[in-house]
Amino acid sequence: MERTARFLHSGNGPFEVLSPSSYVAGDTLFVLEGTKGKLYSIPLSEAAEGKGIQEFSFKFHTMKAVTYKGQILSLNPYWFESREAGVFNGEPKLFFSDGNLIPYDDSKVSSVNCFQGHLLTNPEKGAIVYVENSYPLVEFYEGSLRLTKSVTGPDKFKPEYLNSNGMLFFAKLYGRPYGPVCSDDSYIYLRYDDNLSSEPILSAELIDGNVAISFNDGDTEEGAAKDVLIFVLDWEGNMQGSYRLEGLAVCNAISSGGNGILYASTEDPDTGQLTILRYKLF
Repeated sequence: MERTARFLHSGNGPFEVLSPSSYVAGDTLFVLEGTKGKLYSIPLSEAAEGKGIQEFSFKFHTMKAVTYKGQILSLNPYWFESREAGVFNGEPKLFFSDGNLIPYDDSKVSSVNCFQGHLLTNPEKGAIVYVENSYPLVEFYEGSLRLTKSVTGPDKFKPEYLNSNGMLFFAKLYGRPYGPVCSDDSYIYLRYDDNLSSEPILSAELIDGNVAISFNDGDTEEGAAKDVLIFVLDWEGNMQGSYRLEGLAVCNAISSGGNGILYASTEDPDTGQLTILRYKLF
């Protein structure tokens, strides 16, 4: 219980953050500070000592960003194509930038509320993967951002959207099929939630010109929840196997240990403490 490192303090100064989001891609921890236009890259091998932190500045808006071969790779907040919502922005889903380049048209409909997911990269294989978290979709791209493969299913849940004053909202959202993800040099590991209800967990409608959002808990029937399901794919998008993590109903994060080893973090139901479980998948 001794502190080993302390970094990225709360504040408005250098290497300080106000509203950060953090996530892991491969062997790197990324901290995105959108309000200040900063992206921090921290090698996991040095994170415990607070070393190896790099700061990148950017002028664009994004919901998720990582680094790839010296550039910033980001989700485009103005990408969206939906016949049902009547939105055809004609923008690329992903983009590269040196931080100064703003490669989108911000006069189009904004999708920041509805277009969010995970970015995984493997520079050695020249592969980039986007994992959508509002419906079952995994996309594989070359380093040039050319789409090479899409993996969908097994469920067919798809949100419905509401366009209000140039901003997209979920009209109906059924959950987050893909939650925690991780990868190593050989494989991609995806937590797939197959406990989703056929009823939306979120609904929205226009009332007197304003968007009114309502929630329900979306819980499955008591005793019906299945153990956590993990899909394993290679970097070309080929399914390598699916695995149940026995005795684990909920996990907050997963991490690869290589050679078929997967770590999952959860809350111990008896003590309420963080617990890390080790599984040998294959």
